[in-house]
Amino acid sequence: MKIVQIDKLVLIDNHIYYIKKYLGSVVFLNEKSRIIRADVVFTLEIGALGDPNVSIDKIDLGDNLITDSVKNEIKNKILVMEQQGELPGVIPESL
Repeated sequence: MKIVQIDKLVLIDNHIYYIKKYLGSVVFLNEKSRIIRADVVFTLEIGALGDPNVSIDKIDLGDNLITDSVKNEIKNKILVMEQQGELPGVIPESL
């Protein structure tokens, strides 16, 4: 499976300033060229030296299998988005 994009990102309220928890959606393109959307919850933690660490807390793909290589691709995509400033940093009022 190939990651097309990560979107619909929402910052979840957290009281620890160096840990940000996000809820979003990952869009995949599978081997049969079908688009699959999966809900994802992940945590971005900024270490003491400023190095970001991403952990995937939950991903819901239904019957489709998630492998470690797909999780690593998601983590890498999130790190790129964080470096480019594409992750939301403000909690929406509706939450």
